[in-house]
Amino acid sequence: MSDHFNGFWMNDVLLRLEQQSFFARIGEERTLRFIQDSLALSRYHDGNPGEALDRVGQRLGICYYCWDRGDDLRQGICRNCRAADSIVVEPEDADTWQDRKAAVGYAFIREQTVREVVQFLPKERTTDLDLETLRKVPGTCMGMDPHVREISIDSPWSIDYLPGRRRGWGTPVLMIEMLAQPYPKVVQRLRRYVSMLTESLRGSRSVAESPPVIIPVLLYNGLPSWTPRSIDEGWDRFPFTFIDVGRLRPEQASAHRWLAALSNVETARRAATRPAWYFVGGDQPSRRRSTGV
Repeated sequence: MSDHFNGFWMNDVLLRLEQQSFFARIGEERTLRFIQDSLALSRYHDGNPGEALDRVGQRLGICYYCWDRGDDLRQGICRNCRAADSIVVEPEDADTWQDRKAAVGYAFIREQTVREVVQFLPKERTTDLDLETLRKVPGTCMGMDPHVREISIDSPWSIDYLPGRRRGWGTPVLMIEMLAQPYPKVVQRLRRYVSMLTESLRGSRSVAESPPVIIPVLLYNGLPSWTPRSIDEGWDRFPFTFIDVGRLRPEQASAHRWLAALSNVETARRAATRPAWYFVGGDQPSRRRSTGV
């Protein structure tokens, strides 16, 4: 999720400024304003605030979640933001999370990997789809949002219906977004991505029928236990599938090659008592539901 090059580039600039004692010279208040302006610029180019403030934010005492000074920062997130968004940093994670982040994007250039992800979606959303028709579609989208100039969808795939199962709406498009750390206001970000991808593919030759039906999936491979807050009531309801690799049971991870590649012994050990995934929104009777896969 996000333009990672942009986030890493911004982080490199901030680290170099820190090394030259720039922040020490301008003082705390001006430093805070400078960081907030930098994050706003990074966001305009779809940068990730966690990547932009990696290491430097922790030392400056500025939380990448709220873009403000905070108490008891852990992995760059202050106490108040951790409590508000159900983020639990386990003691052993604090010193090792940087080394154990997984780069998951390369796993999703293969159709077989995407087929395995589809197995985690609710059956009612996939029973009419022909997974043999998966086809990668363009993921770079330009938008009218004044805060975001351009986005790059991690892994968008169009899927056709099985013979005789076609419904009265557009081509389904699986939108897979990947995260290695908690992301502030992630549901709002996903909604923006869905809107921009829909407009980008509308009338495009990349899909057979427009407007496409976007099926959003958020794949999380971070170490902190995290439950993204949902928007699932009334007209504002936004359904998406959340898969937390660190909460999968060992037998689930070993059953899928892509999960085995993303998981490790420690995350598998912690997974036994945690739900593998849950479906947010839609017509489900409960906000959280275990698959029992």
